[in-house]
Order: sequence, then C-alpha cells, then structure tokens
Amino acid sequence: MAGWQSGDWSSDNRGWHSTSAWSSHDRRGSWTEPQGRPKQKAKASPKPNAGGPQGRAKPKAKASPKASARHEEEEEEEEAGRSRREREEKRLPMREEMEELRRTVHTQAGLLAGVPELRAEYLQVLEQRTEARTALKYQEQMGWGAANMLKANTAEMKEVEASMKEVEASMSEEVDAASASQAAQQRLQEELAAEGLQVTEQIKRGKGWWMRSKTLAEELEAKETELRRSRETYHELKVLNSMEARREIEAIRKAMTFNEEMALTKEELEKTQMVASLQEKEVVERRVEARLRL
Repeated sequence: MAGWQSGDWSSDNRGWHSTSAWSSHDRRGSWTEPQGRPKQKAKASPKPNAGGPQGRAKPKAKASPKASARHEEEEEEEEAGRSRREREEKRLPMREEMEELRRTVHTQAGLLAGVPELRAEYLQVLEQRTEARTALKYQEQMGWGAANMLKANTAEMKEVEASMKEVEASMSEEVDAASASQAAQQRLQEELAAEGLQVTEQIKRGKGWWMRSKTLAEELEAKETELRRSRETYHELKVLNSMEARREIEAIRKAMTFNEEMALTKEELEKTQMVASLQEKEVVERRVEARLRL
C-alpha cells in the first residue's frame, strides 16, 4: 500500500513525520534511527577467460547510454518496491497494536454492562434497610407490651397483698399461725421465682432480637465491602467513560451515607435494649424487696 509522499501521521499523536525520517516502531515503544538509502552493490569485474590466449578476457562491447539508463530505472523501481514492502512490514506492529486496543475497548464495554447488577444490589440494600426499620418498630411494640405486663403484675401483687392480710387475720386466731405464715411466705417465694423465670425468658427474647439485629449489621458491613470493591472497579473504568463513572461514584456516596445512617440506628437500638433490660431488672428487684418486707 502506497503511503503519503510528503509525510505520514504517527501513532503516538505527535504530528506529521516525513517518510525519509520515519522508521519502524516495535512493540516496546522504541523508535529506531532512520536509515539512508541502501547502497548499490558494486558490479563484479569481468573474469579473465582462461581458454583465451595468455589468459586474458575478450573485450566486450560498451553498453549504450540508453541501456544503462533503463537498467538504472529498473534498479530504482526494484529499490522503491523493496522500500515499500519494508514500510508495510514496519507498519504491521502498529496495526496489531490497534487491534489490541480495539479488543481492550470491547472488554471494557463488557465491564460497563455489569453496572445494572450493582444497581440491583443497591436496591436490595434499601429493602434491607426498610426491614430493619420494621424490626425496630416491632421491638418498640414489644417494649410497650412488657410495660403493660408490668402494670398488670403490680395490680395482681396488690390483690395478693390484700388476700394475704385476710389470711393472716384469719390464721392469727389459730395456734399454728406461725407455720401458716411460713407456708404463705414459701408460696410467695415460689411465685416470685416463677415471675423471675418469666422475666429471664423475656430477657432471652430481647437478646435474640439483638442477635438478629447484629446479623443484619454484619450483612450491611458485607454489602459495604462489596460497594467498596465496586468503587475500585469504577476508578479503573474512569479513563474510558468518565460521565458514567461519576454517576456510579455518586451512587456509592449515597450508599455510604445510608450505611452511616444504619450504624446510627444500630447504636440507638442497642441503647433502647440496654434501657429496657435495666428497667426490667429494677422492677424485679422492687418486687423481691416488697415480698421480703411482707
């Protein structure tokens, strides 16, 4: 393929170079120095004729100037064809590099096709956030139920105290008042133990809910690591598609803010659970003290 006569455009975007100074470019990116026109081989001198007299060659007729000019033109054409072929051979590595660049662009386009999957994962994280909020509301409802149960237990305790006063009044007239009072105290201790078991079961349930929230937090951390990896891939794809990379970086920032909000909700949940457990312990201690006073 014939090239430009005045100059060729270089593959490294440096401008135009003349064909006389243009040289081949190898795969490592080093440019060779331009070589001059290949020298013509010297014509061999005529060998002496061994069969002639005294070993001398026969004198040949001198070539005409037209024949010599034609011979020189043929040699120049052969040399031009040879230089043309050499240029084509030197341009082959550049063509191979262009093919490699096309393949890399195709692979990067395949990587960009995975962006919808990352968006789907982000939507899953949002769904998990809503589930965590519903779980928190359910725990608050459980706390309200526990408070109502405590109120009912206090009313029952008042009724039990009234009945105990009546029993003590009726048993004071009998001889075995002391033994009856001891039996009543034993019954009360058993009831307190049963109530303590119920409270421990409620505490276990609260711990179970706390463990579930902890697993949700671990899953959120795993999603956070996945988002970090996706952010690294976006940094690698930034050279090919800067606008798409900026959009994905904004999505990653939103996900990070979401993770920070979830961390804050987790801390608030732990605080509410600690306050509820402390309140339950205080209620149990007050009941025990009231029964022991009786």
